[in-house]
Amino acid sequence: MRDFLGATPVVEFLHRTGHTCSLTGEKLTEDQVARAVHETASDLRLPLQAFTLCPVFKPFPHYTLLAELATVPDHSFLRRFLAEVDHNLGRRNVEYQSKRSSQRLGAPELWVLPPGSYAALRQRKVEAGVSDAQVKFSCLTRDPKWCQQFEIVEQISCELAA
Repeated sequence: MRDFLGATPVVEFLHRTGHTCSLTGEKLTEDQVARAVHETASDLRLPLQAFTLCPVFKPFPHYTLLAELATVPDHSFLRRFLAEVDHNLGRRNVEYQSKRSSQRLGAPELWVLPPGSYAALRQRKVEAGVSDAQVKFSCLTRDPKWCQQFEIVEQISCELAA
């Protein structure tokens, strides 16, 4: 409950059913992911076009951030971006921070996608019969196979502690 309007409680919904993910008990929400990634990209002036955070179970549970960028900066900048996203997720979710600190959840990875990747996926879905108005991409998925839909240009890892 967020507030009251007279005697009526005001309720705020932060995410839809199924728009959460928990690999080790961290219970990330789409809202937490969206805010962490957008804030970091904005602070670093990274031209982020689209992104999705995906679970990866092997070799150790962690998340991969698939990101389509207007321009691709160098590896050191991308590592900094990834470390800041990791930090911002921890600020928004105490369980994420706890799992990262205890190393029950591995460091995230960043997989850079070619420009137009999400538009091409949208087009494939429309051609398969899905209405364009119904094609919506989430910032967070539970589907570990989500990343298989894309070509990966480069993979960045960040082994910095949370």
